[in-house]
Amino acid sequence: EKYSQAPKVDDSAFDAKPEFKKIDDILAGLRKVSQLGHDHPVRAYVESRQIPPSQHYRIYYTPKFKTWTNTIIPGKFDNVDKDEPRLILPFLDADGAFYGFQGRSFRRKIDPRYRYITIMADPERPKVFGLDAVNLKKPYRVVEGPIDSLFVKNCIATAGGKLQAELAKMHADPKLGTVIYDNE
Repeated sequence: EKYSQAPKVDDSAFDAKPEFKKIDDILAGLRKVSQLGHDHPVRAYVESRQIPPSQHYRIYYTPKFKTWTNTIIPGKFDNVDKDEPRLILPFLDADGAFYGFQGRSFRRKIDPRYRYITIMADPERPKVFGLDAVNLKKPYRVVEGPIDSLFVKNCIATAGGKLQAELAKMHADPKLGTVIYDNE
């Protein structure tokens, strides 16, 4: 008799969408380029690329890219030997919520396929950098690389994604967009 009723199970957790940590928690331990001393080699690198100082707060630095990535997506990299420092360009939506990032290597001699590594914490989101800073209701520009987008007003970067598919995910009016292609 004491087992005549099935136990009640709260299955509401299965209906909820995944929630990502707050941006401050995700980027904790990393430093913005704007926070680095003027003599720091990463700051010198960013300045040598002539990235406008007004954009330095949007770029982060991690001394161990694979290790840091594994804190966001456990097991993303099986082997963290030969870990390396990288610039981190976080993908934030219009509300400032984190959903992915791109890591840029500092190595000069690296296979171009590995110079930039883009990681999507939420693969359903558009592979686009700059949604937190763009106004898609006004004329906007679209470039390929997140670093390139830092030079152009009201600009986003597709970060290697397929342009039409990414714009469709954003529900952006393509008539307001101007695509600026790389020289390749």
